[in-house]
Amino acid sequence: MRAPNPAGWEAVGRELRLYPSHSLWRTYCDRLNRQWLTGLLGRSSFDAALKTDAFDEAVGEGVYQVLRGAARKGYLMDVSPSTCSQAAARCGGLAAAACDIRRLPFREESLDLVISLSTLDHFSSVVEIEQALRSIYRVLRPGGRLLLTLDNLSNPLVRLRNSVPARLLEKTGLVPFPVGVTLCSRQLRGLLERVGYRVESLGTLMHVPRAPAVAWAGLLDRWNWASARGASCRAFLALEFLSRLPTARWTGNYIAAACSKGGGASSSP
Repeated sequence: MRAPNPAGWEAVGRELRLYPSHSLWRTYCDRLNRQWLTGLLGRSSFDAALKTDAFDEAVGEGVYQVLRGAARKGYLMDVSPSTCSQAAARCGGLAAAACDIRRLPFREESLDLVISLSTLDHFSSVVEIEQALRSIYRVLRPGGRLLLTLDNLSNPLVRLRNSVPARLLEKTGLVPFPVGVTLCSRQLRGLLERVGYRVESLGTLMHVPRAPAVAWAGLLDRWNWASARGASCRAFLALEFLSRLPTARWTGNYIAAACSKGGGASSSP
């Protein structure tokens, strides 16, 4: 399956619409990401931070509040100018740059924190993932942190999904955008270390069974059943206890990595 080029992502960006405020799946995804990031960042503060795509903030709450709270200067980037524009209009105080993550337009060692949520799993090759990781490494200051999630290739359903033709996936509605290659935890650790990162933690995220959860969320949205949506969101989040079990490598939809660039500290408690 080949991921779209920048022009293809711009076509996607022009079609983006704000998710309804009651969207259960969007609410769950945003809360899960914020919960994961908050657990890793704690009270740390940073001078400059970047989130590597603007989709979440263009269509929902995303992790805007986490980024604003953690950094004095916050940036969003996306390969689609339309996605950047929509996100910037909704997220006051964050600057947005339309660019390719493999060629970030930031000065060398100018950022303290980079958050990359399921961005690099849209490339067509592992070589491109490595190029992106090297680009991020270049702009991080010594001691700067990268918080990264990728589709988890060890999850049997993710592996199956990646083997299905893009047209068929789009018809099901479960995967609205084309997906690219991805890695398992062992492969990601090796790649991060080869680039030069120090891996602080490597785990899994989103342990709710994705396909039935998306279908259930859609039903509740259509029924407009607020109490059931709230209970379902809490139940989805509660399933993160599975990340502590030996089976986590197979149940997690994402690999979740926290790593840093050696050479010093860039955050303060």
